[in-house]
Amino acid sequence: KHKMVAGMNLTQVAFNNWAQGGENAFAWTASLEGKSAQLAEKTDWTSAYKFAYGQAKLQSTGLRKTDDVIDLASVLTFLMGTTVNPYLGATLKTQFAKGFDYAAPGTPAVSKFFDPAYLTQSAGVGYQPVPEVKTRLGAALRETFTTEFRNYANDPGVAPADWVSTRVVGGAESITEVDWKFAPNMSFTMKLELF
Repeated sequence: KHKMVAGMNLTQVAFNNWAQGGENAFAWTASLEGKSAQLAEKTDWTSAYKFAYGQAKLQSTGLRKTDDVIDLASVLTFLMGTTVNPYLGATLKTQFAKGFDYAAPGTPAVSKFFDPAYLTQSAGVGYQPVPEVKTRLGAALRETFTTEFRNYANDPGVAPADWVSTRVVGGAESITEVDWKFAPNMSFTMKLELF
């Protein structure tokens, strides 16, 4: 089963003879979100993706990035005939374009494509009490990859001369997803990720 939702949002604000303050603005965001699921006799393999990018232009500032997401996830659940089943999962999170610190002098770049990138692999047990709710808990490894912006792969107390470009951290992962279609043309979706 496959499902996909594409979206495009455009917002424009224009003031004329307005004394209460505010600025003319234009903003846009494009998004693509989808999920593919393959249910077999002993396995349930679900992959999800989310891509989003957006920018805004205020009258007093230049064009600025407002949204930038690449989020890929895949989970293989081994069906044991109960509501609690073992799983293997992996996620990848990064961005499309450079990110900037607009509050800093000179607006320095602080991130870019695959810098940083977060890859997480996990194994544990999943629980699905009803078809609309899935939750899972497991042991996980998270790798942080950087090239230029190495501060993301290092602790705040480490001197820049000692920074590494890749960091591997072990821990626990908890992910809860809700996908509830409560009307013929409306649904509620939520995802809570903890590492």
